[in-house]
Amino acid sequence: MGPGLAGPWHSYLPTSSDLPAGDDGWGPAVSDEEATELEQANIQLQVEQRREQLKVSFTRAQAADMLGVSAQTVSEWVAQHRLVGLKDGREWRFPAWQFTPDDAEPVLPDLRRLVDAFPGGVVSLSRWMNRPNDNFDGRTPAQEMVRDSDHVFAIVETLAAA
Repeated sequence: MGPGLAGPWHSYLPTSSDLPAGDDGWGPAVSDEEATELEQANIQLQVEQRREQLKVSFTRAQAADMLGVSAQTVSEWVAQHRLVGLKDGREWRFPAWQFTPDDAEPVLPDLRRLVDAFPGGVVSLSRWMNRPNDNFDGRTPAQEMVRDSDHVFAIVETLAAA
């Protein structure tokens, strides 16, 4: 039993002697050609996901209008991490999930903390925030942030630990 392993479940863990010769337990080796193909496919998938997020995002002028502030203030809020932005060429786009219809608090609470805690970039965060999640009884994380942001942060901590 390795250091730090305790309990009866350790007997179910395979050891190196349980594996066929040449098998490191991580599956078959991937050739350099296969690795290159997989990397290219992953990059293409990320580009497509970014494009999807840009489609459901607002321009700086639209964000300013919704928030009742100037376009310059929107830029300042991005710099202060009070808004999440995606660059689209030279222009900023602002994912819709972070805005609320509440005039008193038109942006989700604790947005900066969320961006800092989430274990991925803006595109990954945006995809996660838009998807219904069983941890929130089918609500999206964006919807749950309005109800109980601490619950969202508890789940984000599990994502970061994974």
